[in-house]
Amino acid sequence: MTKAKELRIYKQFLKHQLKTYFLEKGYIVVKNFVRDVQVWIPSKKGNTVDYNLYYKFSFKIQFAKLTDLPELIVSYDGTSKVLTKSVQDVEETELIKRCVYGQKTFNYQMDLDTEDKQDFHNSIDFSQAFPIFNLQLARAVNIPIEEPERPKNKYQKYVTLITNFAEKYLFTEEFKALFPFKQDAFIDVLATVLIT
Repeated sequence: MTKAKELRIYKQFLKHQLKTYFLEKGYIVVKNFVRDVQVWIPSKKGNTVDYNLYYKFSFKIQFAKLTDLPELIVSYDGTSKVLTKSVQDVEETELIKRCVYGQKTFNYQMDLDTEDKQDFHNSIDFSQAFPIFNLQLARAVNIPIEEPERPKNKYQKYVTLITNFAEKYLFTEEFKALFPFKQDAFIDVLATVLIT
């Protein structure tokens, strides 16, 4: 087996470890647009009667790009709002794009062109599937649309969010049992942690 193949297998194993760790904690875990693990952490503030707010963090695993060790890159991907009203209670279902169902998300408008997709669609309890906020849907169900907050220093806000996330979830004995870090700190502005 080549070293490149071994690293690919190891990377898949680490992704699986990440996904399992956060699923066991009860969080929503999805793949982001580049297929890295993304975790949705519920906000303690910012929720309304119409939706719950989630902070999204992604993990990229790479090998010896910045150092001679495996590296875990943590990024902040913004927020998502998940409606408190279920799909079953929304009349304008044609405006629903994505939903949260349990600890995952799915495309509500997916083509049911395979048996697997049909089986998944038929297994959904739509009273437990909650639409992800989008402007058209919000207007249709009369959710007040707030002007987005424009922080003066986005970089500082993102660094603070990533640091708080890392201190609460990553720089813990439980997480380090799975991913032994060389140090409980980031090595640069990319929010990269070294795994030994």
